[in-house]
Amino acid sequence: MKAGSLRKNLKERRVWIVLILGLCVMGITGFFLLRSVLWSRQDEQASLLRIVSLERPLEHAFRPRLGLCRGVELEADCAEAMERMLQAAEQADCALALGEGYLSRETLRQRYEQQLLALAARGLSPEAAELQLMVGLHYPGTSEHELGLSADLNPEEGKEKECLRWLREHSWEYGFVLRYPEGKLEWTGRELLPWHYRYVGPEAAAQMQQLDLCLEEYTLWFYSDDAIILLDE
Repeated sequence: MKAGSLRKNLKERRVWIVLILGLCVMGITGFFLLRSVLWSRQDEQASLLRIVSLERPLEHAFRPRLGLCRGVELEADCAEAMERMLQAAEQADCALALGEGYLSRETLRQRYEQQLLALAARGLSPEAAELQLMVGLHYPGTSEHELGLSADLNPEEGKEKECLRWLREHSWEYGFVLRYPEGKLEWTGRELLPWHYRYVGPEAAAQMQQLDLCLEEYTLWFYSDDAIILLDE
């Protein structure tokens, strides 16, 4: 083989090697970028579905990223979705007043201590008073209001039935679900609270609505053991 032909073949081989290596690097980079996006999405979804209760208390250092909706603090994405839902309710002639949203651990602690004093003044022992407050929605460290993902919605006076029905039928379109629905006591530990709504994101809300699942059922049936552990961390 002539020297010129040999050099030409070697040059072509080097070009092909460089192209193959480049494609490999692009493929590996793409894989890790995709995995990073999927992990980020899983973490975000897990945070939206987090269950907080006496059995699953929230760590003291937790602080959500907050936004405002009509003067009420909520988790930022929840606040934006809440504003869209309230506007839609108004267009359907169902005005809803936004009640309590995010409550800090400090605020809940102050309320708890005030309620302890009030119950003690009524003659309850400290043990009985604490037990009564522990099963409420606002016990420090076990309240979903600390997540900033729950809110109380008060319907317009005289239109309670219509407005609450609108919420049940349309809240999922904005990523919200009735947190403590009727008939789910064995799962949630609470009776129906028709005004208390929780933001879980549009995808989960649509599935929960379609299959008539509460949050506890949804996280158990739709997530692996590892994901459920993640929800509790």
